[in-house]
Amino acid sequence: MEGEALLGFSARLHPGMPGAVALAEELLTDRVPVTTDRNIWEDLFWDEARLPIPIPEWNGPNTYLWEDLTTLIEFASQAVEHLRTRVWIVGFSVVLDNGWRLGSECQGQTAGVESKVLGAVSPHGPVAPLYLNSSNPVQASPDWDLLGHDVADSFQYSAIVNMGIDLKTACNIDQLALLNKHLLFDSYDQAAKFRKCADKLAPAHAPFLVYRAYLIREVSCEGCADALVS
Repeated sequence: MEGEALLGFSARLHPGMPGAVALAEELLTDRVPVTTDRNIWEDLFWDEARLPIPIPEWNGPNTYLWEDLTTLIEFASQAVEHLRTRVWIVGFSVVLDNGWRLGSECQGQTAGVESKVLGAVSPHGPVAPLYLNSSNPVQASPDWDLLGHDVADSFQYSAIVNMGIDLKTACNIDQLALLNKHLLFDSYDQAAKFRKCADKLAPAHAPFLVYRAYLIREVSCEGCADALVS
């Protein structure tokens, strides 16, 4: 493994809020689900019409992710008061496993900033462009909590919870035993094993990538603690 690259940030409804996570009840028992996939874990800014202020037209080069953490927190703080809700501010990075190439042909520019672009350079096959070195901060902080590893395509659709893949039958992976309380893999090696299986079972989304999910902080409206699911 050659390291990781931070892609950006997101404000997701606190997993304990009603309707925050669209998963079967048996997967929610004693779990605090987390995923890159905002079709499963609701993004605070999913429905802009309900927000008290318009969000910037430009949030960053990576799909659905904000490039500037401070800006995201500022907008999230205003939105949670208006919507009377709680969110987790999370960061997502991609693991650069053996074979990723960052050559001169991958240089790009976004918002006037030089970036390295991951596109058609994965050892596993072509992917949609992913921009590195464009987030602020540019690296994960040791103060953030690593929640686990997700396996998703380059648009962050998760193979763990949103592809209909039976991990135990198709991949010989005991889902409830190996996945942690966030429905993520604790180890990169476990996630990489599943990634290979997902590539075969969902080729339309391949190649899948291994992402890391970090909890940075919670942003909550005043008096919203009682809104959590008991």
